[in-house]
Amino acid sequence: MKKLNIKLRQVLVFALVLYLVTPLLAFAKSGNSLNILVDNSEAAIDYWKIDDESLIDYNSEDYEKKAEELVNNFSNVDEADLNKKFGEKKTVKVSDKKDGKDLIKVENLSYGTYLFRQVKTEEKTFKPFIVSIDETTINPATIIPKTVVHDIILRKIDKDTKDTLMGVGFKLVDKEGNTLKFKNTDDGYIYDKDGEIEELITNDKGQIKVKGLEKEAKFIETSPLNGYEKNKGKETSFLKDGETVDFENEKDSRTNIFTFVKIDGDTKNPLEGAVFKVQVKTDKIFEDVEENGKIYTLTSGKDGIFKTKQLPYGTYRLIETKTPTKDYILKIDPIDFEIGENSHQMKIEVENYKGKVPPTPGGGSRQRKKTSSLVKTGDVKILIIFITGLILIAYGIKTVRAKD
Repeated sequence: MKKLNIKLRQVLVFALVLYLVTPLLAFAKSGNSLNILVDNSEAAIDYWKIDDESLIDYNSEDYEKKAEELVNNFSNVDEADLNKKFGEKKTVKVSDKKDGKDLIKVENLSYGTYLFRQVKTEEKTFKPFIVSIDETTINPATIIPKTVVHDIILRKIDKDTKDTLMGVGFKLVDKEGNTLKFKNTDDGYIYDKDGEIEELITNDKGQIKVKGLEKEAKFIETSPLNGYEKNKGKETSFLKDGETVDFENEKDSRTNIFTFVKIDGDTKNPLEGAVFKVQVKTDKIFEDVEENGKIYTLTSGKDGIFKTKQLPYGTYRLIETKTPTKDYILKIDPIDFEIGENSHQMKIEVENYKGKVPPTPGGGSRQRKKTSSLVKTGDVKILIIFITGLILIAYGIKTVRAKD
């Protein structure tokens, strides 16, 4: 009787333990929870149970690689196909705050493996992820999904020729105005808050490829190529994940300057106050260059030097309109000059002479040549008059003798 009582008590104890433990075991298989922490108060998650077994061993060294492979298998699969294969999705939204982040709480998960994806929005903030739940899983488990990185590409293009431009410098600025920093890689630049590179340079394809951005950013041109200087400071709109932007620039109108020196033709001393106008060759004629609706003029300084403003490449003519002082003769001959790549290194001396015309090739001067010509003409006239006089005198004498 005593033995029967002992066995009965053992049976009762076992039944009591079984009664207490069985619900707990059932809860462990179907009552697991996940706390998913994100940085988006409007975020929501769709999820599917893709397997009844745990497909990821978190104790293995390559569990991250395994999880990434699984995510890649499903991350781009259409939602309708996932629903067809794994059953209708379930959706959970942000419901609270935890540790300074937005909390999405997923409850009553049974053992198995789950795929989680952010509900489609204009801007995704975190990547899809896989979670396996088994008897070793912490309950509730906390998950912080990886942030979506913004990979963007800029292509620098000449607006007219459509050629890509290599060697152009840009910086990337976020919406707060911060200049972002990067490290260089074989496949472009990668964002690194502790990086040392702030200026990004277009490669031989005219591209800048940026990886790892965690926020939207815009390009600002910092180092244009020669001939494109006016584009410095131009910027793109703010770019999102995966965007490629063609950044077109128009080539500058190429310009340069030319230098002249006004000097006395005899003493070679500089002359101040001479005034000149500039003409530009258009088709086959020269036309006055204008500035603010008036004829563009230049005046020599104390050192005799005067320079043109930045003029577009072409053929020009310098014409003197006022002498340095009244005792100088106005220079009649125009001076033709070219504005080109090296014209800023060139200089022409412009001579003036006091009270006489500048020497001309072959010696003498125009004034002297003109005077000499007049003298020769006068000699001929005198000779004719002299001969005519002699003829008249001879005729008169003959006439008088005839009367006698």
